[in-house]
Amino acid sequence: MRILVLMGGNSPERMVSLASGEAVAAGLDKMGHQVLKLDPAMPEKVYTIDQMIFEGAIGEIPHGKHACLTIEQINVLLSSIKKFSIDLIFPMLHGGWGEDGRLQALMELAGIPYVGSGPAASAAAMNKRMSKQLFSAVGIPTAEFFCLPLESVHLAPGYCDKLGYPLVVKPVHGGSTVGLTILHNPNNLERALELVKEQNDDILVEKYIPGREITVGILDGRGMAVVEIIPKDGFYDYKHKYTSGQTEYIAPAEIGDELTEKVIEYSARAFQAAGCQVYGRVDFRLNPKREFYCLEINTVPGMTAASLVPKSAAALGIEFHELVNRCAVTSVNLRRC
Repeated sequence: MRILVLMGGNSPERMVSLASGEAVAAGLDKMGHQVLKLDPAMPEKVYTIDQMIFEGAIGEIPHGKHACLTIEQINVLLSSIKKFSIDLIFPMLHGGWGEDGRLQALMELAGIPYVGSGPAASAAAMNKRMSKQLFSAVGIPTAEFFCLPLESVHLAPGYCDKLGYPLVVKPVHGGSTVGLTILHNPNNLERALELVKEQNDDILVEKYIPGREITVGILDGRGMAVVEIIPKDGFYDYKHKYTSGQTEYIAPAEIGDELTEKVIEYSARAFQAAGCQVYGRVDFRLNPKREFYCLEINTVPGMTAASLVPKSAAALGIEFHELVNRCAVTSVNLRRC
């Protein structure tokens, strides 16, 4: 197939997206596909597999801001897809319009096959408030929470006191822990709220679940291996995710067969509850009582060398190039367009 990998974009997760896109393109190339690459934020140039859009480290500080594509950029993107007779789009755009269903809706309106979940599922998964409501509706445990629109942020201190510390403050639609703060008391609440406001997003506050961080990669709607994430210090923030040596990963996680089976079952249930398709990732916290709580679904998860879905797949013997090829083939066979 002739596959166009979309990477970069203009969300705060731009650098991660570029790294993910390069990795996916290389994997698809290894499987014999004809691969092209394009950054929708600068869509005038289409890159071949031998031309690198991104080289180097992701860095510790997120770059870019949320912004929509202009009409001109959309037209150039669609023209390139037509010009190069693209068979399939592989979106590797993390955050913003690349992950929240808008790009997926555009591809469906244009009649272009693409990899991953559809518009409605993407929107539901990206909206942490909506996805947590879906979890509760199908009996999946999730942390207590409240949400506030930006214009009501002044109400947050009272709600936080009522919910009780420690708490996690984060954007409703964010990713890669951008704008996320763990608060053990109200002292830094004002700064935590400012970090969310910088993302121009609504605010979600949830009870902090002490214990272990685990995640499950999803492929073809089924859970793969459970991966435990152990940051060297602090919590699994942007720095620990994308800086080599800052985090230890155990795959499969050493949580016992019975709990492993249950977490994998609930990861698939969460994925299906949101209507997600093809591949993704479901994140959990496991408290000291061995009770797990679902945090969120990622429909366009990171696919870098340090990313979690490839680690989950590798624990089952699925190599990276096989993983991305299965995502591509499954998506084409959905025949949504």
